[in-house]
Amino acid sequence: MLTFDDAMVKRLNRAYKGPDVTARRLANLRALDLRPGHHVLDLGCGQGLLTVDLAGIVGPAGKVLAIDPSPDMRKAATMTCKGLDQVAILEGDASAIPADSASLDRVIAVQVFEYVPDIDAALAEIARVLKPGGRVVLGNMLWPSFHWFSDDPDRMDRMCRLWEDHVRHTDLPAWLADAMARAGLAPDPAQPFPFVNQSLSETGLARMMLDLMANFARSRDEIATAEVDAWVDEQHALDAAGRFFWSLTHVIQPARKPG
Repeated sequence: MLTFDDAMVKRLNRAYKGPDVTARRLANLRALDLRPGHHVLDLGCGQGLLTVDLAGIVGPAGKVLAIDPSPDMRKAATMTCKGLDQVAILEGDASAIPADSASLDRVIAVQVFEYVPDIDAALAEIARVLKPGGRVVLGNMLWPSFHWFSDDPDRMDRMCRLWEDHVRHTDLPAWLADAMARAGLAPDPAQPFPFVNQSLSETGLARMMLDLMANFARSRDEIATAEVDAWVDEQHALDAAGRFFWSLTHVIQPARKPG
């Protein structure tokens, strides 16, 4: 599993305030159709950047419930949301949402559900806490769309196959709408949100993933540390030579609770 020490939280924070992740966050937010006064759940709130956006829309008459299983992320979110009285940050996850039935107007989770073990149970929880007519937006990566250029494709393949172990569902967007329907939700058409990075910008998604993938690989026994270091060095060299290329598609899946 992924771990987030203070150094990695700082790296994530730089990327999450950068143009790639900001654009993704706003695209998911637009799909949510959030209104002033709404009660909304930020499921897997991370550092709380989306939580702040949600709080700004619902205003003082609304309520934002932000939950995350990671103490490090909740600590960061608490600092990010300081002074926002309409925000409550709690420990929790998708399997047991700390909210009453039919109490929420909106639920949003961005790059969370691909890590959830039991999708059907989590969607049933969302259906439980949503009011009739409420809306949910789940944004997830479609990992089979992932491409990262390398002059050593075999090594890149080993790194990418190892990285796939950090998620539960690599192809979740392909069958999420069907799972939503089984939970009694009415899915709307999915919205693709592609990323393309042609440089290792400090605030880009590719730069963040370089660190995440390297740290994850170093924590495993399947690949030597020297090979991971060589992989990292190659990407910096490709960037310096103007040959860097990285792409991945995020998919936004909205749905509503009938009623």
